[in-house]
Amino acid sequence: MALPEGDYVGDVAYTSVVHAHATAGDPDGALDALAMMANAGLPPNTKAFNAAINACARAKPCDNIRWDDILLIILNQALYIDLDLALDALMH
Repeated sequence: MALPEGDYVGDVAYTSVVHAHATAGDPDGALDALAMMANAGLPPNTKAFNAAINACARAKPCDNIRWDDILLIILNQALYIDLDLALDALMH
């Protein structure tokens, strides 16, 4: 799902797209939307990360999930989170 170019699209719109993909059982779409949000200069918020991680956790088979993409987005956004806690959440 692409968002309009040229117009200001805020974090609520991106978070909604991430959540929509997650709800539809589309972890790749959720991760792509999360990356789009970061590439647009908007730090992904907690709701967007939670939706993407939830979509990945529910995906079958879980082996194909791009866990490293989530971690890279977190690191690239320099979020001040407990990385041990984040890694633990990603592994369970």
